[in-house]
Amino acid sequence: MMGLAIKHEKGRFSPILVCDSCGEEIEDWSKAVVTFRPGKVGQISEAQVYHKVRCDPSDGYWEGLKRYVAGLLNGIT
Repeated sequence: MMGLAIKHEKGRFSPILVCDSCGEEIEDWSKAVVTFRPGKVGQISEAQVYHKVRCDPSDGYWEGLKRYVAGLLNGIT
């Protein structure tokens, strides 16, 4: 699993997202999805990040990366 990563470029360290299938940086969030397999109530399910269509496995549940991150940030207290 990749997903979250740090890129060192031109003397700076920047957080990036990396596709769990091809390993390439996801630069355009509108072309990315988060997939997961829902478990039982209260169970934590692993989420994976993919390039939409090009790399996603097309099974399980998914939502757009922008929506996932917005939901993640909304949960921060």
